[in-house]
This record gives sequence, structure tokens and C-alpha cells, in this order.
Amino acid sequence: MRRPPCRTASAPIKAKEEEREARQEAAEAQLNALRALLPGILEKPARIKDSRRPERARHKLPAR
Repeated sequence: MRRPPCRTASAPIKAKEEEREARQEAAEAQLNALRALLPGILEKPARIKDSRRPERARHKLPAR
């Protein structure tokens, strides 16, 4: 037996305003999660040692 095709018109959200509110809530939840993770993400690159050695660079033209 074949199943009937899924219709997009049968979505649980009926009005445009309900959809807008649902999208806004989802975006706010995602933003809050990213804000909680951001300090840890920014901390990791700060621990990496800078391996550049400017005293060893030899330039053909004087570096100013």
C-alpha cells in the first residue's frame, strides 16, 4: 500500500502571526545557547602560543 503524500498545508501552525512567533522563539533560544558558549569559544585561541619570531624575519626592504 502506498501512503498518501505529505502535505505542507497540514502544518500545525495556521496563521502567519503564529509562525512568526514560533520562529522568533526558536531564534531567541538559539541565540541564548550561542551566548552561553561564546566565552569558552573565545578562550581557546587565547591559549595558543604565538609562534612568530619577528627578530628572525629578513626583509629586502627595511620594515617600518
